[in-house]
Amino acid sequence: GPRSAFRLTDWNFTNLRKLMPVGWLLEGTVSGSGLYARDARGATEARADLRSSAGQLRLGKEALLTFGASRFQVEDSSTGIVALADIPLEGGKLRLDARAAPAPTLADRALTGTLSLGLDALGALRVLSPEIEQASGRIAGEFALTGTLGEPRLLGRASLREGTLQLASPGTRLENLNAAVSGTAEGWTLEAQAQTQSSAGAGTLLLKGQRGWSAQAPLSLSITGDNFFAVHTTQAQIWVTPDLQFTWAGQNASLRGQLTVPRADIRPRNFEQGQAASSDQVIIRQGKSESALLRLDTEVRVVLGEAVHFEGFGLKTRFSGSLNAYDEPGQPTRGRGEIQLRGGRYRAYGQDLTIET
Repeated sequence: GPRSAFRLTDWNFTNLRKLMPVGWLLEGTVSGSGLYARDARGATEARADLRSSAGQLRLGKEALLTFGASRFQVEDSSTGIVALADIPLEGGKLRLDARAAPAPTLADRALTGTLSLGLDALGALRVLSPEIEQASGRIAGEFALTGTLGEPRLLGRASLREGTLQLASPGTRLENLNAAVSGTAEGWTLEAQAQTQSSAGAGTLLLKGQRGWSAQAPLSLSITGDNFFAVHTTQAQIWVTPDLQFTWAGQNASLRGQLTVPRADIRPRNFEQGQAASSDQVIIRQGKSESALLRLDTEVRVVLGEAVHFEGFGLKTRFSGSLNAYDEPGQPTRGRGEIQLRGGRYRAYGQDLTIET
């Protein structure tokens, strides 16, 4: 039957540069060998044994992740699939020992094994989003692998302790970030809490979520907090107290609840022209149609507290009141409520107009 093999010697990870975001670089080399064979009866055998040197994941001159000499092994034979990975990390490790029993189809193969993770340096999280400017803390987790290759399940727990996270656009810095993801026979759960510090004191944010293992199972997430310092830029400082419920099933999602803004100082420099797209807008690019992956239905009550200040475009005042915001797929965003201007002044044509309420 057909048979093929390969061998690598010091293949450099920098060859992946074109597949990575601009400025990112993976340093190190990998060597190893592998083969694929099929006999006259149609039985197949495949295996690969790769070993990498120590290396780094870098963004410019900054090392985001340092790893030691690592090993990867995969073997598929009549007795099943075996996959092993051992990656020493700076201040931690990543180890996988996974096995899949024989079955008529690849997706139906029963999965067993373990997954261990420990990591002190979280700079690599920045690859997930350009919004993450800085991240620190320790992640540790232990999981047992169950289910099938088509529907894998991880039973165990992973936690993040004493983390910090700096976000770019809102300028928000999350401190004392602690989170845990747990997997059980029924599904997985998430609990996360963080604090912010500001002139208004400490703020808190709490997330709780859960989802079953089925691909059709809905995701349910609650978002609560108190005096959370959500925006810290040159044009706005905004504190919020959220009480929101988010659900997501397939392409449909909903957001319900209340968002209280107890305090804000907003000083915009200019308005940006534009119009928000509806949640199910169809975008045409190069003759192709791309439908949005998520149809979001929103009904949120926004309540302004007694310390919401605005100064810009000649207007200096304090806002109060509340507004119910509605957003449905295919429909323009609607609002119902009353926003009041509490005193202040408006300057136009060289004159100051006093606002009395």
